[in-house]
Amino acid sequence: MPFRFGPRGIRQASVYISPRPTSFIMSYPHDFCVFDRLKVVDWGDVYHEHAYPEDFLLKSEAAVTTVLDAGCATLGLGGDHFVTYPILRAHAKKLGRAVALIHFDAHSDTWESELKSHGTMFYHAAREGIVDASRSIQIGMRTHNTAAHGFTVLDARAARRLLPEEIAQLIRETVGDAPCYLTFDIDCLDPAFAPGTGTPVAGGLTSADALEVLEHLSGVGGGAERPLNVVGADVVEVAPQYDVSEITTLVAAQIVHSELHLIYRAREAHKMSGNGGHT
Repeated sequence: MPFRFGPRGIRQASVYISPRPTSFIMSYPHDFCVFDRLKVVDWGDVYHEHAYPEDFLLKSEAAVTTVLDAGCATLGLGGDHFVTYPILRAHAKKLGRAVALIHFDAHSDTWESELKSHGTMFYHAAREGIVDASRSIQIGMRTHNTAAHGFTVLDARAARRLLPEEIAQLIRETVGDAPCYLTFDIDCLDPAFAPGTGTPVAGGLTSADALEVLEHLSGVGGGAERPLNVVGADVVEVAPQYDVSEITTLVAAQIVHSELHLIYRAREAHKMSGNGGHT
């Protein structure tokens, strides 16, 4: 299993990011330390019976449901991208509605098959009504799939021709004010920036551009846009055994940091609006 050490690798790489707000590494390009404003707990791994997908689905969904019922948000580390499927199930159940999906990846993961896997789960999620495809967007695609299944698709060639702030604006226009879940498959990045993954595809985004998209979504740069209603996020498909000098796990940890800022901005915005949390 190439991805089983992904969570451990991301945790290990995160020690390179100083926990203090005085550090330019932690705060850049933000002007505060997110850990001073969010209470963050590493809840550990979800254990399941190996080679039993249904056991994995049930235990993962139950674990996320426990966190959501406590009034907290989840930020997943992976690991096989299939983990996003039970996470989305738990969020849709908690919210009582489908969520919008912001999906960074080289692959659509919407292949039409009754088999449930890391290549088909978003097809099933849309069909089951736990993801609202009409308000969802996929960024960085570079494997051919003729069926979009209602998702807005920005392939890698198109994304590389846009500025990060333009990609962020397209995401905003697609998602609107819907509760949204952000999943970042590390193979969205070109293998030059993230070789430590199981299914690398040449021609992807640079780590700098991807991080800047996330920064624009969280309001860095003085944008006056209302923060996205991000209810949860993850970084997946990290395979440290294929990595070079830990560059993949390091960028994955940086993406996690950016996602924490997105979650913080969303929670603060909806607290101030009187909703007391996510809508």
